[in-house]
Amino acid sequence: MPAAQAIPGLPLAARFALLLVSGFFQSLGTGTRMGLLAEVVPTSGYALARSLMNITSGGMAICGYAVGAVLLRYLRPYEVFVVAVALTGAGVGVVAMTVREHSIRLTRRPGLRRTWTTNVALFSHSGRRALLLNLWVPNGLIVGCEALFIPYSPDRAGLLLAAGSAGMLLGDLAVGRLLTAARRRRYAFALRLMLAAPYLLFAADPPTAVIAVAVFVAGAGFAATLPLQERLLALTPDPVRGQVQGVESAGRMTWQGIGAAIAGGVAQHLSPGVTMTAMAALSLAVTVFSRPFVVRVRPDRAGTEAGEGIPRARATEVQPEP
Repeated sequence: MPAAQAIPGLPLAARFALLLVSGFFQSLGTGTRMGLLAEVVPTSGYALARSLMNITSGGMAICGYAVGAVLLRYLRPYEVFVVAVALTGAGVGVVAMTVREHSIRLTRRPGLRRTWTTNVALFSHSGRRALLLNLWVPNGLIVGCEALFIPYSPDRAGLLLAAGSAGMLLGDLAVGRLLTAARRRRYAFALRLMLAAPYLLFAADPPTAVIAVAVFVAGAGFAATLPLQERLLALTPDPVRGQVQGVESAGRMTWQGIGAAIAGGVAQHLSPGVTMTAMAALSLAVTVFSRPFVVRVRPDRAGTEAGEGIPRARATEVQPEP
């Protein structure tokens, strides 16, 4: 896809079509990696491994943006795409030479019917739906807020994007590496609130330093996905962990696109600051009203046939999040 983008004079509609196709295949790759991670890493180490993947991918994205910005000072846009093609080719070569297939278990490849059956079971209980809702919707709405940084303040957009990225990296590092599983679960609700609450300040158009700190704090709140992913993993038997984690990853990326589209549509009628405040308030509402379903679910593996679905879950009193 970068090779096609390098064609000079390519119409804008064609470039967007290429981005759409590229995003589709990237989502397949991301879902596969997340599913493989859930299968090769023990449950006790899943949050650590997931945080490491978030840190490395986020760090490389930041480096890519920085290098691209520097190259644009000296090269034309299509020439930057040529550089991207060369780097992508080199990366593919490294992967081909260093990564080998690893058989996790001897099992037949799941067909469409079995995949559909597992997905139906995944959404069949309110507790699992609440986990997926919290993993998808609040994050997606806040990504919609980030999509409005440029119309909100073109001069400060770079600073806000950098602050958000720095917050995400620090949040994943702290939550994944420094907190125990019990503490991650204890602070999960506070992290979900921290994800959206700072964006309420945008309605008042505060000074640059204030909004940069707010975006940094909100970025750290994205680490709330780690304890939620651990909960979802605990509700999933080994044979279908990969598929369930792939569904979670694909849904989260889809909602990021939906959140950006909603924010862009609302911003046609309201100011960017007011729109971001409204998106943040909606994110908070989803988090607060779905909380009882999240804290009252735990797995019940009795009667589950391994590989044919996911375990039933029952609503029960557990230690709540403070």
